[in-house]
Amino acid sequence: MNQESEVLVAKYLEMIMQFGMITMFANSLAIASFFSILTNLLEMKINLDMMTKYSRRLKAYGASGIGRWLGMMEFLAFICIPVNFAIIYFTGDGSWTKSGTSSAEKFLSKYPDFDSKYILLLVVAVEHGFMLLRIGLA
Repeated sequence: MNQESEVLVAKYLEMIMQFGMITMFANSLAIASFFSILTNLLEMKINLDMMTKYSRRLKAYGASGIGRWLGMMEFLAFICIPVNFAIIYFTGDGSWTKSGTSSAEKFLSKYPDFDSKYILLLVVAVEHGFMLLRIGLA
């Protein structure tokens, strides 16, 4: 592998990791997507300045797609749905840091006639609905 290919692989790896972190933990740190866009725009500006001022014109190579990276992105997009629903189920509104209870436990304390397995089944059903929606849109 030549040096240009290694640089390209490193760039793709950085973008895939950033995509994974943002999609997996979107409900935990919603502002991360804003900072991701901001840093990507800044990095593009720096790279463009560097390319126009300090280097020769690169040879253009055609490509039909992003190759195996697309499979990784699809896998991350598929896995992020259950991860986000699990985060919502176990932490809920974030009050677990104060009281030590999750939102499901709070719901059960307010409505004692519900069973925790029904709440879990509801979360799993909604999560599967979102997965089917994602497959349908793909």
